[in-house]
Amino acid sequence: MRPKRNLFEIDYLVFSSYKSATQTVSHSLRSNGIPAFHCHSLENRNIELSPGNLADFLADYRSHNDRPLNIVTIFREPLQRYISAFFQWHGQGVIRNKLIGDIADTLIYQKTAKELQEIFLKEVHDEKLIGQGESIDLICKELGLSIDQLNYREASHLGILELPACRLFSLRFDQLFEANRFESILSQITGRPFSMHQWNIGATKWYADRYADFKATLAIPEPTIRKIYHSKQAILDHFYPGQFDRLLSEAITQYQPKRY
Repeated sequence: MRPKRNLFEIDYLVFSSYKSATQTVSHSLRSNGIPAFHCHSLENRNIELSPGNLADFLADYRSHNDRPLNIVTIFREPLQRYISAFFQWHGQGVIRNKLIGDIADTLIYQKTAKELQEIFLKEVHDEKLIGQGESIDLICKELGLSIDQLNYREASHLGILELPACRLFSLRFDQLFEANRFESILSQITGRPFSMHQWNIGATKWYADRYADFKATLAIPEPTIRKIYHSKQAILDHFYPGQFDRLLSEAITQYQPKRY
């Protein structure tokens, strides 16, 4: 499938997982006068490509514009992202996609925190959670890359991979929002002064209190945590070099049952 025509008119594609600051980055780019779209998958309505077509599109973009497309992708610690994705989908996504009528029809509104936690754990276990996959894995598959080729450097908070048809920037969510680095990192990427414009922030949404209660009382079985982290070990090893055992141990401690 051919992409939307105006996709050739952007400078940046923010191609990143559900709830990894995709909209904040893309909105900030546009607010700074830089044409950008965001997506979580190739089928996203913003780009409408078919699986297997990313490399061909990038070649067409290069031919059309005589320059490579800039792609930004961000990795976020999995469990925090999963929780945020769960609330985003069941609190807003189902309404936006016209699967239900309004807020009062959502699971977030109707269910207790305990009931929501049971639904969350089942979706994670059954791999049915919306946004459970990693966009970075999809990008690497489409472009025939290994995770290590992303060249992420913890010291510079940035990975840069120059390819003939694209320039791929990889970031880490926690570093992006730590110590007011957002603007300096995006300034480094774009080569110009940059200001942040936050977008789609959980703390401002109607379910903010339910979200906080859910997180404060959530307990996750250790085997589930180990399965999640080991399934993403290649990405974790790349973005958190030498820290996998620490990250896994901290997650097990944080989400152990009967946490008060």
